[in-house]
Amino acid sequence: MTKYVVFLSAVLALAGCAWCVAFAYVMNVTGLAAVWEADESLRERLRKDRKVCIHPMSQRWCEPSRVNAVNNSIVLLPALRRLRETDEWKLPYLEQLQVEIGLLFEKVSVPVDDKTVYTSSVEVKKLLGFVKRRAKRHEVTKDWGLHVVDK
Repeated sequence: MTKYVVFLSAVLALAGCAWCVAFAYVMNVTGLAAVWEADESLRERLRKDRKVCIHPMSQRWCEPSRVNAVNNSIVLLPALRRLRETDEWKLPYLEQLQVEIGLLFEKVSVPVDDKTVYTSSVEVKKLLGFVKRRAKRHEVTKDWGLHVVDK
């Protein structure tokens, strides 16, 4: 995973302004790993469970649902704040999320394979999409307690 992060960082540095233009309309996830890493309860959960999103044992992965969104609010809130600042609330590309989640696992010193990083990024993106759809329809759940994605 480290080689992939270094390679992608080098490509982005070389691309410079062209990269910024290409990704101007999607959510900027740069630095989310540092925000997530600052949360002690998330760090403990990563070290214990080795996964970003928690879900019931009856599910193979974290399905987009109200219960899972509320249970993973530690991960979703910083990402939703960034999504709110994006024009038309465009979700991030999967590759960008993979880089940030890979960096998060590295910062927490949890060795994981690429499959885990990929699965975690898909789960986060699906949960973000779920909350985005609910917010666009003004279906804010009572469990959440606050409007995170209001404009």
